[in-house]
Amino acid sequence: MTESKPRIAIEYCTQCQWLLRAGWMAQELLNTFGTDIGEVALVPGTGGVFRVTAHNTVVWDRKQDSGFPDIVTLKKRVRDVVDPARHLGHADRAHPVEPWGSPRRRTGAGRADARSSAEVGHRGIQGARPQFEIAVGVLAVLWQLLTKLYAREHDESPIPVGDLVGTHHPESALVEN
Repeated sequence: MTESKPRIAIEYCTQCQWLLRAGWMAQELLNTFGTDIGEVALVPGTGGVFRVTAHNTVVWDRKQDSGFPDIVTLKKRVRDVVDPARHLGHADRAHPVEPWGSPRRRTGAGRADARSSAEVGHRGIQGARPQFEIAVGVLAVLWQLLTKLYAREHDESPIPVGDLVGTHHPESALVEN
């Protein structure tokens, strides 16, 4: 008698609109385990449920595990049930990956490889700060531009191009007197 391939089920809350998250995790599991699993099923639920089972064994429960799994953690837990001897490549690194939403994940506290925000670069929340500051700066410049345009429109005054960018060049007036 041949053994059937394992079934992975991801039960997600439809009220919380977690279908995209569940679908993405299903795709990741299919990409990782390929034909070694029989199916990945998306099971709609309610009440804030997000539970992943493999071979009828719960590998992740949002309420018990305090949040959503990091995809690497989820792959490791599924692997441990489905094919414990399987190597996951880069996912089998030495330091643990904390679940999304955990305090240790947000701050990096307690991790052996904790790095400064400068070392993180473009990754992570700390790396998003420079992009945020740039966006705020661009919005501030646009606000100043719109404010000047509005004031000039109501005063019927010419708008020198230099005024729009912070320096005035008399020869570059848009509207001649």
